[in-house]
Amino acid sequence: MSGLYPDIESAEFTSSLQVSIKAIDEFEALCNQYHVGYPLPTILDKNTVARLEKVLVHYNETLETAEPMHNYLRCLMAVDSFNQTVRKHWSTFQVVYARLSLLKTRFSAWLGSLDITQLIADSPLAQEYSFVLRQSQKQSQYQMSAQEESLAAELQITGSQAWLDLYNQLTRQRRVLVEIDGETRSLLPTEAQQLGRHHDREIRRRTYEAEIASWEQLAVPLAASLNSIKGETLTLVKRRGLASPLEIALNRDHINQTTLDAMLIAVREALPDFRRYLHIRAKVLGLPILAWYDRGAILNEQGEVWSWKRAVNLIIEQFTAYSPQLGQMAERAFRDKWIDALPRAGKDSNGFCLPQRGDESRILVNYTPVFKEVSTLAHELGHAYHYMKLAQRPMLQRTPVPLTLAETASIFCETLVRQGALLNTNKGEQINILDAYLSSACNLVVDVYSVFTFEQRLFEQRKHTTLSVDALNQMMLTAQQEAYGDGLDSNMLFPYQWGRMLLYYIETFYNYPYTFGLLFGLGLYACYKAEPESFRTKYDDLLTLTGMDCAAELAARFNINICTPDFWRLGLNLIQQDIERFQVLVS
Repeated sequence: MSGLYPDIESAEFTSSLQVSIKAIDEFEALCNQYHVGYPLPTILDKNTVARLEKVLVHYNETLETAEPMHNYLRCLMAVDSFNQTVRKHWSTFQVVYARLSLLKTRFSAWLGSLDITQLIADSPLAQEYSFVLRQSQKQSQYQMSAQEESLAAELQITGSQAWLDLYNQLTRQRRVLVEIDGETRSLLPTEAQQLGRHHDREIRRRTYEAEIASWEQLAVPLAASLNSIKGETLTLVKRRGLASPLEIALNRDHINQTTLDAMLIAVREALPDFRRYLHIRAKVLGLPILAWYDRGAILNEQGEVWSWKRAVNLIIEQFTAYSPQLGQMAERAFRDKWIDALPRAGKDSNGFCLPQRGDESRILVNYTPVFKEVSTLAHELGHAYHYMKLAQRPMLQRTPVPLTLAETASIFCETLVRQGALLNTNKGEQINILDAYLSSACNLVVDVYSVFTFEQRLFEQRKHTTLSVDALNQMMLTAQQEAYGDGLDSNMLFPYQWGRMLLYYIETFYNYPYTFGLLFGLGLYACYKAEPESFRTKYDDLLTLTGMDCAAELAARFNINICTPDFWRLGLNLIQQDIERFQVLVS
């Protein structure tokens, strides 16, 4: 982070923070001057067009300063939840940043009163932002009055955002107490995850029980957070006239219900394949059936050690083989130290990548020397490449990338590295690599299906009452039993998955996009293997356009129809082929 500012107490940071706040203040003043958010005449004149163009330009300029500042503080919060100075600046900036959300709402309402088709015809600048303007106008259909939206934005700071901050503070400081060799050890969550892969099943069982105990200690405040966040969502859904919280996600992700239904049909069909993978895994481990804590056990104890240096070399090699530009981006990320790699106390246990100034990104992982973490690193670097491609676009044409398309480059890069690793390792390590991949795919399809089902039912129940810890646990266990079926021991599941799922506390239905991203990315990889030369240019164009069209239209550039189950079956069939390959290797 010191490549951006020397530290958070530096004059450089203070100056940039003031610039960001001033930009938001000035944009708000402009919106007030032009009555943005209040009804305008439906007949467009030159003055209205000129005002719209000035607002668009100023909006972009504001985002160019505010978004990097927001992401910078998010990164610092994630790497050290104990840092009170960072927390102070984060809290201060959140109050200011929340006004941007309100200004976006006002902008949408303003557009809702205009003839967008005529506006686009009258203004070359509006034509460049036609998709953004049409999406904003669409959002205006689901808005409360300007006064109500203003109040909602202010209350969210002390409502859902405060509950999320509490969640982050509690979970980032969580410790797992595991007894090993007669000694009780206080472990970081990432250290406990490593023990979850231990060859000794008794150690895995103890770690699983310790994990449950650690979440049980936090369960009451986390349940209060979850109930409050989902309750707020339901209140706003009702007041805005939406059919359900799922409609928020579909609009956000630039897809329709038909597309989601098509994907879910294919997923339900494929559940038996994943259960078969889990049965194969149980057989290799000499078990009649897997418990939850057996899912990550390393199958081959003689697996290779993936040192940091080896991981870096493999990623650069495979990225460069696909595209020199992709390889150069990875080299730059490692050389310029964009990556916070090692686990430690107070650090977020979830990996992520966030764009920073220009075409730079910052990546957080918790690296350990196993191939699964190599894959995670490649995944996050894929996000960085996507952000680099988007950097050539104005901020309004790239922010935010819909969640359904945000995983495109990350899954693709992960696949490149996995395929390269499989060509250069022995049989035992091939088993580990394939197993790590299939385990991840199982999480992204089967587990995501369970947490999606849970969230649907949570919203239905939350309409009528707050849910106790016991009720949340039982609802989660039921969803897991339905998804995993006989693939896992139904008496050894994980009831506190609702607490572990950070995404429940951030976004509405921030789960199915991961399944979408996996299967969409696999479909694109199949296109690359079929026509490698023509693919590269189309692929880079796709990445630059992910904020400028809906998912179905972008997919159509590859002659893909995402509105039918057949497309989603293609990606699932590729996973099935890897299950077959895995079965042959372990036989």
